[in-house]
Amino acid sequence: MQITLTLEQEKFLRAQLERGQYRTPEEVVSQALKLLEEQETLKLVSPIAGSESAKQLLVEKLTQLRTQQARSENTVIDGDNAPHRLRDRESLSQDIKNLFKKTDSIAGIEEITEADMAAEIEAYRSGQ
Repeated sequence: MQITLTLEQEKFLRAQLERGQYRTPEEVVSQALKLLEEQETLKLVSPIAGSESAKQLLVEKLTQLRTQQARSENTVIDGDNAPHRLRDRESLSQDIKNLFKKTDSIAGIEEITEADMAAEIEAYRSGQ
């Protein structure tokens, strides 16, 4: 795959190389894509109801899944380890599904309607 950079993007890439933080343009692009992936994961998780710790656990599981997928895409799977790798992916997938269920079932997390808010305000004002 070939990618055409804008002049500003190329300048930024060259500046990163000149600073010595990266050795190749591929490393810069790889890091940029990693950060984009993290950002997209946060966007995916943020609207989900639940505690911050549950959301963080979900982010960790998604990151783990993506890392595992990247490894499996870059690894030749022979006949001996294919069933093991498949079980690992299925296990991770099940963990994520279970985490979603736990997040959805957290007690006290429910949508509040305008009527509920009005009733709470009225109860507060009346001293109840």
